[in-house]
Amino acid sequence: MSVNKPVRKNRYKKSRRTKKASAGRMIRLWFNAALVIAGFCLTGVVFIFGYDALTQCDYFRAETITITGSSRLSKKAILEATELEYGENILAVNLVRVRKRLMAEPWIKNADIRREFPSRLIIRVNEHEPLAVLDIGLCFLVDETGGIFKEAFPSEMGGIPIISGIGYRDWKRPGNSETKIYSAVISALDVIQKRRDVFSDRPVYELSVDHEMGLTFQTGGSVEAVHLGYGDYAKKIQRIARIFPRIEADNSIPEIKRLDAHNPDRIIATPTARDTSEEEKEV
Repeated sequence: MSVNKPVRKNRYKKSRRTKKASAGRMIRLWFNAALVIAGFCLTGVVFIFGYDALTQCDYFRAETITITGSSRLSKKAILEATELEYGENILAVNLVRVRKRLMAEPWIKNADIRREFPSRLIIRVNEHEPLAVLDIGLCFLVDETGGIFKEAFPSEMGGIPIISGIGYRDWKRPGNSETKIYSAVISALDVIQKRRDVFSDRPVYELSVDHEMGLTFQTGGSVEAVHLGYGDYAKKIQRIARIFPRIEADNSIPEIKRLDAHNPDRIIATPTARDTSEEEKEV
């Protein structure tokens, strides 16, 4: 009688083969990883040397720096603000940094700089357009949006009206809503700016604010001041635009100290002090 004995497998040999296979795979993975890392390093070295070669190449030296859009600031002042120099390699110029330097100039509202190969830098600036001078103890320039953009110096205040009679709290501040005074002043100045046919020969020197009574502007010509009050500025100035020529053309009409136009349908004229015989008249 024969008994079949089970075949005993050589588990030890199988385990050794498995370990060798795993070790081989690990070696291949490490080798491939090392090749990738070496490739990245080599690429980085190539880029570094290539960048150095390009940024030091005379072919890309800035021979021309073009500046456009400036009227208040001289091109020399703008160039000094950028800290750029002729002959500088245009690839080595940090455009973001140069733009930040330009934006630090109070007169500059927006700026852009770009390269034009092989040897030119182009700078475009957009300057603030001063709408008025805001007098709140110190004088500041405000632009067409009503934003304060710099302190006003005497040489910068010519030809634009001075806003007086208000404090800093009356003006719109970042993060705050518009105040009644702010909205009234900006609205009136916007209408005055648009009616150049009326105010080109009769410039508005000052726009004074009374919190209760509203706005009054001082102007040149035969009329010293015009009281506008609050609201309906387009309608009021349209009516005034018809009255101004009549007053200036008629020698029988005395010089007017004040026109009260707070009600555009009934404008009252007050003669100057030397014309004491004249009373207030509706015009």
